Amino acid sequence: IEHVENPTEFLSLVTRSLSKDGKIVLTVPNGYGPFEVVSWIESVLYLSGIYGALRALKNMLLRRPKTPTDASRDTLAVSPHINFFSYRGLLRLFGSAGLRVSEYRPRTFLCGFGLDQLLASGKMIEWNAQFADALPRGLNSGWMFLLERGEVTNNSTYKRGPYAKLRRYLNERRWGIH
Repeated sequence: IEHVENPTEFLSLVTRSLSKDGKIVLTVPNGYGPFEVVSWIESVLYLSGIYGALRALKNMLLRRPKTPTDASRDTLAVSPHINFFSYRGLLRLFGSAGLRVSEYRPRTFLCGFGLDQLLASGKMIEWNAQFADALPRGLNSGWMFLLERGEVTNNSTYKRGPYAKLRRYLNERRWGIH
């Protein structure tokens, strides 16, 4: 839902398509958590030209051949986040789509630009997940929900605030999507 234009409409459609006893497993990044902070920094470094300079320096120091500038587009990141949710905002969104949380689980504490390589070993991955389990929700990078049909509790529609609008703009500029 962080990738769709209208998450309220999308979840409502999914809910209408759900069988009577059906469930939805949904993973969502914390729009204000560590992953999004790191992604914001990565976007600023890229748009300012610093990212390219650092990559060129790294390649020079490691004596790697120059890589094409579009090589970074060959990742899953060509569909950048355009929505940024808080935990409470997600609960409102679920309620407006007639969904309720039957189970919740934090996903990870640290991930993203520069961190994935540091946390690649099995022990670090395990530590990261265990640490996420011990943290307050707002300090995790992402959440996992098991959702089921519930009552429509409000008629609100997700609206991007100033922060979400800025982050969307930076992501679209970063990945050349307009």
